[in-house]
Amino acid sequence: MLLMLHLHHLLHHLHPLHTYTSWLRVTERYKVRMRVVESDSEFETLSYDELVNLLNKYSKIIRKTRSENEKLENENESLLAKLKSSDELRDQNEIMTTKLKELKLSLKELKEKHDRLESVHDELITRHRVLKEEFTTLKVNNNNLELAYDIVINETHVGTNHVAKLDVATSCDDLLLIFGNAIRN
Repeated sequence: MLLMLHLHHLLHHLHPLHTYTSWLRVTERYKVRMRVVESDSEFETLSYDELVNLLNKYSKIIRKTRSENEKLENENESLLAKLKSSDELRDQNEIMTTKLKELKLSLKELKEKHDRLESVHDELITRHRVLKEEFTTLKVNNNNLELAYDIVINETHVGTNHVAKLDVATSCDDLLLIFGNAIRN
């Protein structure tokens, strides 16, 4: 009985998650036979070899459950770290999704502005061509006028003068008669 209580106490301290019922389950799983007498407090005495075998089995069980417990604790820590990382990634994903929506909206606005600027650009290019053609026409006309002016200035005037020379002493009445006759002729 002392050995059983000692084993129970040992199991409880090495693996605090195990309760007495789980300890019994472990003993049943490995088919450890305990001979219980009618009263709960009395056990049939076991031989030394049986006690050693029982102690060895429980020691193996303790080592195995300790190893399994450590693996599960490591896996639990890993899963908690992944969960935290997953939450952080979810938050970052929400931020990136919001930024993506903003950028898509901005891109749409910029495309509309670009299209408007392209149409204004095309209009300005057309007006530039028209103004360039008008400038060329005006330049040609200006060059032609400058040539004509140079010709007119350099040309000698040999023309007939149809002005009648009158004596200063003639009266206005005489002038009227002269001009009247000239107009009739």
